[in-house]
Amino acid sequence: MIIFDLGRVVIPERIRTIRKEIAKELGLENLDSVASNELKTKVIKGQIRLLDFYAEIIKKMNKDISPEFLLHRHLEIFKNESGKTNTAMLSLINNLKENFIVACLTNTEIEIADINRGTGLFGHFDKAYISTEMKSAKPEAEIYHKVINDLGYLPEELIFIDNKMEY
Repeated sequence: MIIFDLGRVVIPERIRTIRKEIAKELGLENLDSVASNELKTKVIKGQIRLLDFYAEIIKKMNKDISPEFLLHRHLEIFKNESGKTNTAMLSLINNLKENFIVACLTNTEIEIADINRGTGLFGHFDKAYISTEMKSAKPEAEIYHKVINDLGYLPEELIFIDNKMEY
């Protein structure tokens, strides 16, 4: 059983580009200065949507900008970067599926998961585990336990490929 992360493994990491561009829209050097880790975690756990995320940031900054505009920019940037999917990695995954069960485990936002589902990205995997649907996120032990229990394998029977060693 092989489990892949998506960002920076199968698809390019887009969040850095998105955060940089959204920060520019807000007149900031860095979005992290107003987006707490708690707020970012709520988005990837599906506790809030991206629109709510941006509404919170705008409220915190007391800015006269629409959260709908920031959401639109976020999704626009994501879609513009979508052509850079690692086709060699997708080919490898499809080949691995001939002899193994192959899954993905990804931290992502509700809206981005919807886009990835619509493009067929999750269809390359036998199973897709999405943080917003699991209400848990890497690197929390809970998400790994949920995946292991769902798959019915022993942890030593699994290989997890991620770009972050701590995951």
